[in-house]
Amino acid sequence: MSVNSLVDVTMGLSNMAGSPIHIFNFHMNIRLRNILLQIKYRFAIMVGAISFLILIAVEEAVRRQALTERQQMLNDAALLPELS
Repeated sequence: MSVNSLVDVTMGLSNMAGSPIHIFNFHMNIRLRNILLQIKYRFAIMVGAISFLILIAVEEAVRRQALTERQQMLNDAALLPELS
């Protein structure tokens, strides 16, 4: 068998739809697709968690600001003389 005929046989096998290399590539593509989906899902979960933490921090800041304003109003009222 000459080198050219070996190349032809090898190329013919690699071009077949059911050849091992195509099956391997198909399964690798499925794995890659699954990995990319996992990355997307994990990214979405992380974005949701970070958004939730930011929301909690903003609510806490607003609550503290309201308490500070209320305390300031009470202090101002205590300093004013009675209006009786």
